[in-house]
Amino acid sequence: MRSWWLAFLILTACFEATFVPCGDLLCPADRFCRAERCIDQEQLDACGDREDGTPCQLEGLPPGYCKRAVCVVADCGNGVVELGETCDDGNELAGDGCSIDCSSREVCGNDIVDAVVNEECDRGIVGLSGDGCTSRCKVEIDTWSDLTPRRLRGRQLHKLVFDAARGEILLFGGFDGTQPLDDTWIFKNGAWNQQFPASSPEPRYGHSMGYDSARGKVVLFGGTNGVELFGGTWEWDGVSWTKLALATRPPDRMNAAMAFHATEGRMYLFGGVTNGSLYPGDTWTFDGTSWTQLPPAGPFNAPAVQHAVMAYDVEAGTLVMFGNYGGAPSYDMTYVFDAPSGQWFELEVSNITGFIDPVLTWSTTRNRLVLFGGYDSQLAIRNDGYEFDNSALRWLPIALQSSVPPPRARADLVATPTGLVMFGGIDSSSLVLDDTWHLGTVSWTSIPTNPLPVERTGAVATYDVLDERIVLFGGSSAAPLGDTWWWEDPIWSAGPSLGPPPRSFAGMTYDPIDEATLLFGGTDGTGVGSGSNGEPTGQCANGSGSGSGSGSGSGSISCELAETWSLSDDVWTQLAPPTAPSGRMLAATVYDANEQRVLLFGGRRGEAPLNDTWIWNRSLQSWTQLFPVVEPPPMHAPRLAFDRKRNIAVLYGLVGMGADLHAELWELNPMTWVQRPLPTIAPPARGGAALVYDPRRQRVLMFGGKLPSGQLINDTWEWDGGTGVWTRRFPVQSPPLRFNAAATYDALRGKVILFGGQGLLGRRMDDIWAYGFQAPGSPIESCVEGADADGDQLTGCMDPDCWARCTPLCPPGSASCP
Repeated sequence: MRSWWLAFLILTACFEATFVPCGDLLCPADRFCRAERCIDQEQLDACGDREDGTPCQLEGLPPGYCKRAVCVVADCGNGVVELGETCDDGNELAGDGCSIDCSSREVCGNDIVDAVVNEECDRGIVGLSGDGCTSRCKVEIDTWSDLTPRRLRGRQLHKLVFDAARGEILLFGGFDGTQPLDDTWIFKNGAWNQQFPASSPEPRYGHSMGYDSARGKVVLFGGTNGVELFGGTWEWDGVSWTKLALATRPPDRMNAAMAFHATEGRMYLFGGVTNGSLYPGDTWTFDGTSWTQLPPAGPFNAPAVQHAVMAYDVEAGTLVMFGNYGGAPSYDMTYVFDAPSGQWFELEVSNITGFIDPVLTWSTTRNRLVLFGGYDSQLAIRNDGYEFDNSALRWLPIALQSSVPPPRARADLVATPTGLVMFGGIDSSSLVLDDTWHLGTVSWTSIPTNPLPVERTGAVATYDVLDERIVLFGGSSAAPLGDTWWWEDPIWSAGPSLGPPPRSFAGMTYDPIDEATLLFGGTDGTGVGSGSNGEPTGQCANGSGSGSGSGSGSGSISCELAETWSLSDDVWTQLAPPTAPSGRMLAATVYDANEQRVLLFGGRRGEAPLNDTWIWNRSLQSWTQLFPVVEPPPMHAPRLAFDRKRNIAVLYGLVGMGADLHAELWELNPMTWVQRPLPTIAPPARGGAALVYDPRRQRVLMFGGKLPSGQLINDTWEWDGGTGVWTRRFPVQSPPLRFNAAATYDALRGKVILFGGQGLLGRRMDDIWAYGFQAPGSPIESCVEGADADGDQLTGCMDPDCWARCTPLCPPGSASCP
């Protein structure tokens, strides 16, 4: 090829030379040949004597790099990965693992949105969801979700089953005194939590339920809504109810006895009430796919047993049934089932009489069948219990070392590995009950059915890294509160009963080095009103209130406290630091992860806002005051959050008085306060807002509060300290208007949590909300070793979604970690 061009040039030598040879190329006469490339003066000037690989730029072209003192631009599509290219597969096709401009390998996590492979976004930390873009590059939307536990209503003729596969009790349906119910509840970790499956059995009571341990599913059959009987068979798999399409089944009925025969691996159902109030006395078995009726045999040639209850006797390896004929005590009968013959055999047990509609189950802690409650022969409600002695074939009274539950009938009782749990029923006045009880080895214990902190404002909350739960303390309802609560989504549980005296508007945060929650100050004053800047007013320091409340006491009495308390291993301990801040309320506190210290700023004593800065010295068990050269001015109701991305404490509060009241933003790093100017687009100045750092978004979140005009708000904002930009978010839904709510970040569940506060007309609240980002239908990583629920090819501690379990002190994107 080269010789051909040389011959052509010789033949045309009489013409003015317009090209020069350059390897296999011809270069225009106004360009140079260098290393078989045609170059111009601009390419030489852009590099000069720079080293190879130095970035350079040519006008109108993509960024280039210096190569042998010449500025060259990567040639995408030549099959060679050159400087400035991420890939080069030798073609100009997209969707094959290298983009058409050679800038992307078309994988999620490279900060390039590759629409050709159906990416909707691509930003943030690789493998991290909940930051606005899933770990598989799908757009996430933000919303506040109402997590407030629903209240389990009292009921009778409901059913409980222990779901061993999931370690929880399932409750379905019942009659609340006015209507049949179709709600599904789970009892786990000491509390009830309502489930909302996509489909459910029709509202009913008097149905039968049992746990099929061979298949790990709960089976439900029959029941009534008070008008008609049901005969359908439903299964619960821990998430949803499914109605089975079966060719044969028992006739419609209610109040049938049902239990799972563990040895036979089948569910057994007996009797009940059919249409026409008949007691058929028939026995059916269910193997998971079909029902089969057993031939009539044994005692059921006689009139059928009524009010029958059935359970599996683990010790004897057989089914035991208890019931009566027409309710007469002389006809109370106990039967055992002989599986080989398919017959029931009556036991001669005459020492127990007068049980109608009791509950029966096997007790794993007592290792016997337990019978409790029901009506006696005069239809009076009873609360005595018996257990069946297999060796003596007798029912024996249960000897307990504590009080027993109030009398009841039509309740239900279920066995768990730690004992028996009973819920509901009716009392002697036919009123439905809503209490929950636990029977261990020798004593009954009452369990709060719906543990829920009362409505309050001025409570404080923090996240306990060690126990992976949120700690909530105090606040003010009708009076100051001193209760401690733990939130482990989706339930509340009461904390230690002994602790700091009642108070509100304290400062509290968690110290992960001490593995303890530290609390300081607060007010024990009553009649706390709310002023225009979001602060409570009417403290007993001055005895007057300018807000919606009224003061109490006199000017010589101070309600602001200077106590320091520590919560560790579920025990509150009052500390006695030799040096401490003055008594105050509304102090802003946060854990400074960079300096590994608890930081406290300002607050208020009497009517005077403060601006002093303190740190907790854990080695001296004392407070130390800092004296920075520059200090923020005294602030009304300041709020602190710690930005882990930049390792800086962020302070927000209201400054000034009256018409001059305005918001200021300051940062402490690590000993100097620096004011950050508020941009044109910023949240309206407010007091009583929630301020929390979101490590997944790597931004500080602000919610709600109270404007200087007194107007309540419920807007959501984000502060990006790196860019100095405030961005208003527009979540799908938001909590109602409020201020002075308790807020913190739940690291394990990846949500900002908000509880309580004060709303319109001074109403205090008891609802709990969670804020976060998620793509519709996108699974959440389970963080079970070896599992990849979200399908991002990352498992266990290699997945940043699991940071709260694996590196709880080091959120993704942290500037540094201890």
